[in-house]
Amino acid sequence: MKRKTLKALTSSKKDNWRTPKKALQPVRRFARMLGLGIALDPAGHPKSIVKAHRQYLLKNGEDGLKKSWQWVKGLGIIFCNPPYGCENGNTHRPKSLPWLEKMVRQQKKAGGRLHGVFLIAARTDSVKVFQNTVYKHASAVCYVRGRLKFIGAASGALFPSAFVYFGPSPDVFKLAFEDIGHVEVLTSFDEVARQKMVKRFKEKVLQRLGEVKGKKVIKLFVETARAA
Repeated sequence: MKRKTLKALTSSKKDNWRTPKKALQPVRRFARMLGLGIALDPAGHPKSIVKAHRQYLLKNGEDGLKKSWQWVKGLGIIFCNPPYGCENGNTHRPKSLPWLEKMVRQQKKAGGRLHGVFLIAARTDSVKVFQNTVYKHASAVCYVRGRLKFIGAASGALFPSAFVYFGPSPDVFKLAFEDIGHVEVLTSFDEVARQKMVKRFKEKVLQRLGEVKGKKVIKLFVETARAA
């Protein structure tokens, strides 16, 4: 491996490794299986081969971390290959973290109906990225077999890669990605549906208890008035 490439892959000076064709194949397959396309690439690159319907470009003054992603709901999926490396060399602050945190916030605002696929370094020992964000909020993870060769690199990356999915269709994600690596479903569709059902049941029970309590208060008031 060339010294220049080695230095770039192991430092945060170069963080815009472009997505290779091999990595896009399961992403596009997943979108087709959902009957959608790639609607948004929030961390776009002028020479990207993603060809999303809309990409945010910093060169055009479009900061993907500041612009809304919610408009994508129902129109397509979000695909993001966020910057690599760490902020100011701080290993506790990977550059991919703000993008994942943004997805979590946007997903909550959209009621869990967004489909977001992220290509990141599979450093599962990262507390903030994997332990506190991916494993707590994502629906599925695909650990890519081997090493991807990013566009612009002379050889394969020195780090393993993973696709992280946020959305309501982890089982479909598994079908689309299982030929490129091992897929771990973190939250199945059935579990999501069960959680929603339990929530609705609790709301109905609380509502009913409130009605019963209200009726008892009215009855007590009437009885007290009659006694007086």
